Amino acid sequence: MKLLLEFSEFNYQRLNSDSVPQSTHVDDPRLSLGSYNRFLSNLTNSYNRLNHIFKSINKTTTGVSLKSGKKLNIRNIKNIKVIRIVPTDDIYYNIYLTFELEDKEYNGVIERINSLKPQFRSELFKTTQYFISHEWGIRMRGNIIKAVKMWLNPENGKYKTLKNIMGISKNTGERKKIPMGTEVELVKSVQQKHHLKTQEEEEVILSGINYYYFNYYFQKS
Repeated sequence: MKLLLEFSEFNYQRLNSDSVPQSTHVDDPRLSLGSYNRFLSNLTNSYNRLNHIFKSINKTTTGVSLKSGKKLNIRNIKNIKVIRIVPTDDIYYNIYLTFELEDKEYNGVIERINSLKPQFRSELFKTTQYFISHEWGIRMRGNIIKAVKMWLNPENGKYKTLKNIMGISKNTGERKKIPMGTEVELVKSVQQKHHLKTQEEEEVILSGINYYYFNYYFQKS
C-alpha cells in the first residue's frame, strides 16, 4: 500500500514543512546543489517588497528593551518572511511568518487574514525582555497585518507564470489552464480575486489558494 502525504507548495520547496523543522535554506530536490531556483529568487524579491511596504507605513512609535534600555522602533522590525499560508476551513486563511527585532528572530501568525478582524499573535508579546506598551503593541500588530494585506495585492502589470496555473474564465466560467512560462497582465485585484488578461485577451480569474500564492506562482516581467 502506498502512503499518500499531503504537501503544499511551500512544503514542497521545504519552506517550513508541517512534519519537520524548517530547512536552513530553500531548495528544489530535483535540482543539483547550488542551482538557480526560480521560486527562491522570486520569493526573495517578493519579501523585499513586503519589507519595503512595512517600513513605508510605520511611524516612530516605540517600546523599550528591558535588557539594553534602548527604545524599540517599529521600523526596526525587519526581514519579514511569509512561511506558510494555510486554509483553516473553506473560507479563512492563516498566514505564518517570521520577523527580526534586535537581531533575534520571532514567529508570528495572522489568523483569518481575510476576515473582518484578523488577529496577529507572536511570541514577541510573551517575552519578558521587552516592555511593550499597549499602543506599541496595537500599532505593531496592525502594521504587520496591513503590510501583508498590501503584499497579497501585487501591483498591476505584466507577470510570467512559474508553474502551470488553473483559473476560471470570466467569459465562460470554465476552468482555464495557464501554462508555465506564459506572460499575463494583472488587471486588478478585488475581493480576494486576481483578474488576469492572457495573450489571447481572455480574462482569467484566480481565487482561493491561487490568490494567496500569487507572489509565489508569478514573477514580474
